[in-house]
Amino acid sequence: MNLIQILPQLPWIKILIASAVYFIIGTLWYSRILFSKWWMADNKFPKDFMKAKMNMPLVFGGSFLLMVLAVTNLALLLGPRPDMQFAIMAGALIGVGFMATTVGVGHLYTRKPVRLFLIDGGYHVIGMIASAALLSYLK
Repeated sequence: MNLIQILPQLPWIKILIASAVYFIIGTLWYSRILFSKWWMADNKFPKDFMKAKMNMPLVFGGSFLLMVLAVTNLALLLGPRPDMQFAIMAGALIGVGFMATTVGVGHLYTRKPVRLFLIDGGYHVIGMIASAALLSYLK
């Protein structure tokens, strides 16, 4: 079977729900409730950074589309009916082994603090675990 044959069979509703949850986790993760203060400081953003003129539909819409792409790949790797234990393990391995390591390489080259790596990498680890668990749980 090739990718063109597999794509229509993917659980798109589950993928969209898991992607939305991943996005919501990010909204909380990078908010004042959790890590916003440290994230802003470690990136050396000014206090009014979030008020600056930014194309928010592009930032948030683009982020969501990239999460859909990541969760689609996760769904392809998990298969049609993964059990919860396997899904969580796979989400953790993908989050740590692919996503956080990629974030880490970028942070090393740009000389970002370790704390920022833990914030940014940790977000993707938690996001992948949550997405994998949802892909397993939702029927």
